Amino acid sequence: MWTAWCVSLYFFGARARITQTSSLVLKEDDKATLTCSQNDNHPSMFWYLQQPGKGLQLIYYSTGANQEYEGDFHIGYKAQRPNLSDFSLDILSVKMNYSAVYFCASSVNTALQSHFLSLHK
Repeated sequence: MWTAWCVSLYFFGARARITQTSSLVLKEDDKATLTCSQNDNHPSMFWYLQQPGKGLQLIYYSTGANQEYEGDFHIGYKAQRPNLSDFSLDILSVKMNYSAVYFCASSVNTALQSHFLSLHK
């Protein structure tokens, strides 16, 4: 069995609220979609994972609707952002090492994005 715990974050805006998939229990080779939505029209959204004993790893990020960019840990995943509010993450084929806490985040300030991403390289 494989378990994903999902936690939502938001940056730079106390009014913003993010809602995402709470938790999943899957079998190896299953497919899954993690959903994330935010209510403040933030231009930037991010998907991270944190495996046991490791720091945050960037999977995908977006700077606007229909703009998805691969992070350093994107293999086996695909993201979609059809509008400013929603950013989903598809797990294409679950593997045992995908067991992690998945974080969705949004940001109102895209100028900080390159500085923020550099912390994870």
